[in-house]
Amino acid sequence: MGAAYHLTLDGQPAAAEGTSALLIGAELPLPLGGALADRLALGLSLHLPTNVVSRARVPLPDVPSLLQVDRTQTVSVMAVAAARLPAGLSVGAGVLALAALVGEIDLLADAAGRFGARSEEQLVASYAPLVGARWDGRPWLRVGATYRGESLARYDIRVGNDLGAALPFTLPLLRIAGVAQYDPHTVAVEVALGRPRQGPLVALQLQWQRWSAMPPLVEPVTPASPGARAAGLRDTATVRLGLEWARTDELVRTSLRAGYAFSMSAAPDSAPTRTVLDADRHVVGAGLEVAARSPRAPLRLEGFFQASVLSGSARAGGWFGAAGLQLGADL
Repeated sequence: MGAAYHLTLDGQPAAAEGTSALLIGAELPLPLGGALADRLALGLSLHLPTNVVSRARVPLPDVPSLLQVDRTQTVSVMAVAAARLPAGLSVGAGVLALAALVGEIDLLADAAGRFGARSEEQLVASYAPLVGARWDGRPWLRVGATYRGESLARYDIRVGNDLGAALPFTLPLLRIAGVAQYDPHTVAVEVALGRPRQGPLVALQLQWQRWSAMPPLVEPVTPASPGARAAGLRDTATVRLGLEWARTDELVRTSLRAGYAFSMSAAPDSAPTRTVLDADRHVVGAGLEVAARSPRAPLRLEGFFQASVLSGSARAGGWFGAAGLQLGADL
């Protein structure tokens, strides 16, 4: 999949590179017998940016930045387990792991007064819990709820020195630290009417995100630097509507999908002193799936496109879009 950005910041084009990633997923029903037959399954998903492991942009404290840009530039791994219970209830739980960067850089001077550096960097993981439940009350009714914990990937590089004998002054310890990737605590509830992959299906979702808990994007560089400025965001709500129409014949199943969402701005105040900017978003999407029903070629081909238009802000505007193509096989 890939994304392209055409955004403005205070009336000027905002620098935002296009992003791309490879997604690999697998679902494994556990082949158990007896009371556990067709009851348990495992899932795995990998999100692999095509040219980075983890990217963090470090804006100057007084330079505005857009909240929704560069939040897809880190490797992530998701692992889950699910169980189908009696009375139409299904539950699942898992963990989302993000790549984070920590390290040290030491500046050195030898006996001849020549300068050098020694660096050590490590990739570590940060984790967020995932929990979900679904109730199939009727053949035409499904109700689901999910919770995702705070997903946070930091970077923390400490720059020390041992240059006291080579310089007439002392350099302080420098710390380049902040947040590379952040998604807040999220709760979503959804209702779907219709039979999945059989005729029309309508889904309505309400989502809440706790953006007010977002930490500062950049930490102070030295102990004497001013304290980090809080992002000053608010919690948001998002409403989503999804439509699907599916048709199945002897050889092929075809599904057409469309959707719309409205997401509140996490930073409605656009005062000149604000450095983390956001805007309301209108999101439209469309997708197509074609699946072969032949046991000899159980392949699925899916494609999607999504566009987000920013509105309601005097300082942030523009749009960004994402598109992807997926090939799947049922083994």
